[in-house]
Amino acid sequence: MADARTIGELAACFDEGRWHTAHFRKVPSQASVAGQWVDLSMAPGNPQPNYYVGSPYEATVLNGQRGIFAGAAKSPATQRIVSLSLCTPTAALVGAYKLLDYLLFYPLIDLDDVSAQPTDNTVTLPRYATGEGVRAMLVVSNPTIGGGSIRYVYIDSDGVERTSPTISLNTTADAPATIATSQQGTAAGGQLFLPMHHASKGVRSITSVEVIAPNGGLATIVLVRPLVDAQIFEASVVSQRNYVTEMPHAPAIVDGAFLGLVTSCAASVAAGQITGNAVFTWK
Repeated sequence: MADARTIGELAACFDEGRWHTAHFRKVPSQASVAGQWVDLSMAPGNPQPNYYVGSPYEATVLNGQRGIFAGAAKSPATQRIVSLSLCTPTAALVGAYKLLDYLLFYPLIDLDDVSAQPTDNTVTLPRYATGEGVRAMLVVSNPTIGGGSIRYVYIDSDGVERTSPTISLNTTADAPATIATSQQGTAAGGQLFLPMHHASKGVRSITSVEVIAPNGGLATIVLVRPLVDAQIFEASVVSQRNYVTEMPHAPAIVDGAFLGLVTSCAASVAAGQITGNAVFTWK
């Protein structure tokens, strides 16, 4: 079936009933620090919270029906995200947002264990099989004490084993759902995604993790494919991005995608609220 890329083709999808709207509402319960990134897939609300439950170090795939739901499989048609609307009454949740396709995760990385921690890759990427465009992020799953650093060994999208640069972890104690490398004031840190070797175009799998200096707590490495960016500029005012007119073409959503949001917030997200919707079409 032909793909819809032009404005006219995407408009025809609406005329012919080939569109779907997914609504969501998240109410984060864990405290965070201004400017750090937070994984809202772990927040209570709709869709249900994702707690990264799995066996230690074992690659585990998420169920796409439990994320922001893009609808049933559309193959052989191609599905695309047309727009994303966000609104919050909470000033702390004003800030930058990214919509990610969560591919798989490695749970219970021990941030106190300074020996190499090998992973189990019996399960492989369910989408974007080569890993091109796939990034890794380190999500706190049990509170940390702050400080320390980490590096990892991975297979990149060309099938080459690489060792990442070392990245510093947040110097503050972090609650669950915080991205452990995202504190902006941390030297060699301040990043949403874990750094890669300069020749890599993406991450296919993680083979081992090494904590250079202990940080306390536990974390999960999550492999994600970034899809679109969004922004809330003001509390209680709806912010909408239209990816048909604001990008070269609306990004494709692969069947089975687990869609979730991360945010770089203005203050602690605890007890905040965010609502929104994503609109999809297919041809």
